[in-house]
Amino acid sequence: MTLNYAPGAENEYASPNYLVLGAIVEEVSGRSYASYVQTSIFDPLRMRDSHVDQATTLSRAYPGRLSSGHVYVLGFPLARTLPHEADRLATAALISSAADLGRFLVAQLDTTPGDLLSVAGFQRMHAGGAPTNGYSYAFGWRDGTVAGERAVHHGGIVPNFRGKMVMLPERRVGVVVLTNVSSAIPWPIAPASHVMADEITATLIGVPPAKPSNEHRLLFGAVAIAMLLISLNQLRGLRLAIRRENRGISRTRTVVSILSELTFVAAVAFLLPRAARLSWHNLLAAAPDVAWWLIFGASISILSVGAHLRRLPRYANAVD
Repeated sequence: MTLNYAPGAENEYASPNYLVLGAIVEEVSGRSYASYVQTSIFDPLRMRDSHVDQATTLSRAYPGRLSSGHVYVLGFPLARTLPHEADRLATAALISSAADLGRFLVAQLDTTPGDLLSVAGFQRMHAGGAPTNGYSYAFGWRDGTVAGERAVHHGGIVPNFRGKMVMLPERRVGVVVLTNVSSAIPWPIAPASHVMADEITATLIGVPPAKPSNEHRLLFGAVAIAMLLISLNQLRGLRLAIRRENRGISRTRTVVSILSELTFVAAVAFLLPRAARLSWHNLLAAAPDVAWWLIFGASISILSVGAHLRRLPRYANAVD
């Protein structure tokens, strides 16, 4: 393996790096990452509504207090209970409340020695090193700007929840926004919590608040119409293939149709998830509407290929 850039020259965000860091924490501390976070961060800061295990801690101590997560289906939130992703705890899936994360930010912004780090330690943690688009990456924080003022911020995402924390260190101001809805699709609605956190922070320094908008419904509606038209066209092609209404089509055109359908199936099965950097498991969990439409489209393509192959010998005498 070779480095893409010299250390400190560029930032390429990668969650698996935090899994490695979590393993280092476990090795050095001699404890599990979950235990370390609970006893070294949550307990000293009295973050009593923060947890590392949904299955046991919340169900026994706080039944019914965990908000129901949602995913977007054609622009509308659908309640979706998904398994707690404890296997990637060092990069996501901690459970907390806005009030508790407020305590966490107070500790970050404190100008006197606190329970976690010295003031100099926090300042070093917040100082960006590797530059990227609009900010530089620090120790788990993004060092950038909001409304022209220095801001230290970061967001978190799981398939049915999102959140973001923003700090203005010079003003000692912090903002936490948590939403019980998420999306795997990188459209404007996807990072709603992130946009809200930035806009709320901006209002604290005098920027007028943005007007609420439902433009995402129009966007999802347009996408839904496009998906419907594509599906109808696929069904029409399948109908023609089954009913032999393509007898006059040459063997060459039939082979091209078969190859096109197989290319679409391969793209759905392998290329699109890879391009989106999502496994099919995550795509089905976070974007069920798109995932099931892709599966439906691929199924129609496979049926069309079968119909074409069945008729292919009969095109042998057709003129190209």
